[in-house]
Amino acid sequence: MYSISSQIFEGLTEYVTNYSGNKRNELEAQEGPVGSGRVLADILNKEASTEERKFLHDYSYSLFEEKLFDDKRVLQIDSSNIGKKIKNLDDYDFIKIRGRLLFNDVKIVNETIKNINQLGMACAYLASYSNLEELRNQLSDALVQSKNKNEKAFAKHSPKKINDLSIIAKHLGWNIDQEFLDNVGVVLNYGYKDQFEVRTYLSSEPEGNYLFSALLKREYLREEENLIVKKYSRYSEKDFIIFGTVTQSKDGQTDLPAEESSGSGDMKEAVAQMILKLSEMEKQFTGKLKNEIMVDPIAIYREF
Repeated sequence: MYSISSQIFEGLTEYVTNYSGNKRNELEAQEGPVGSGRVLADILNKEASTEERKFLHDYSYSLFEEKLFDDKRVLQIDSSNIGKKIKNLDDYDFIKIRGRLLFNDVKIVNETIKNINQLGMACAYLASYSNLEELRNQLSDALVQSKNKNEKAFAKHSPKKINDLSIIAKHLGWNIDQEFLDNVGVVLNYGYKDQFEVRTYLSSEPEGNYLFSALLKREYLREEENLIVKKYSRYSEKDFIIFGTVTQSKDGQTDLPAEESSGSGDMKEAVAQMILKLSEMEKQFTGKLKNEIMVDPIAIYREF
């Protein structure tokens, strides 16, 4: 925002300073010897001051957005007008989208996959706790009282199975094959890292649904991601504003350049070809969906 604002306003005020001070005078007077006419006065000046800097992020953004609207550089889209206005997408430098948000946090997904079986075992233990204690007591008595070899054998080995939480969790449907989870984790980590993405879906007839997506930097959020989700839900009930620039649009997907080789075996050429191959593979993860419009966000906020 600051980069574009500096172009629009030829500079940007970052903050204003409020200064307040409080001065107190203390007078000490003493009469000298008679006739000396001497009066001792000591004026003590004590000053307390405070300086407050008010950063103008919100105000700067308001000026920024207002200026772009005045210059007619913003396409404003919501569910009521998307069918008509989406055709003018390429005619504007900026876009303002209103809709409900889906918070897509890959970091949480990765953490869940890593710990899902451990969580399943904990849930299985808690759900079966009262039954486990009863079974353990019954088996303990059986070990002492039973004269049947088969029953003794069963009583001897059953406690191990009962205490194996993974077996209990699998029986209750709360355990997933660990090798499968490990491989899913590898794919997610390579393709998406710890991305935090927001999505909004807008419908238009007869064109169908449009998906607007934007990747966010966690360090720029005013609140932690989990707190935002707790406040608004994973799929928000309230509308949000996404303001930014379009980076990839529905009809703007370009094909990779055709592979060419001079046959010289040059290292620079080999690296270029490797990057092309890598780009093909990355399209499986980061490629744009057919109905997706990707936005580089400048601001995401609630509008009242």
